[in-house]
Amino acid sequence: MRAGPFRDEAARAVYGVLTVLAGLMVVIAVIITHLPIVGGAGFLVTVTVLGAH
Repeated sequence: MRAGPFRDEAARAVYGVLTVLAGLMVVIAVIITHLPIVGGAGFLVTVTVLGAH
C-alpha cells in the first residue's frame, strides 16, 4: 500500500464526494418536507465543497 500524498489525496476525494452526497440528500429532504432554510444550508454545503476541490 502506498503512503504519503497519494493516500491524503484519496482521503480528501472520498471526504469530498461523501460531503457532496450529504448536501444533496439534505436538499432532497427539503423538497419532501418543504423547509427552505434547511435546503439553503444543504445547497451551501454542496457548493462550498465543490468550490474547494
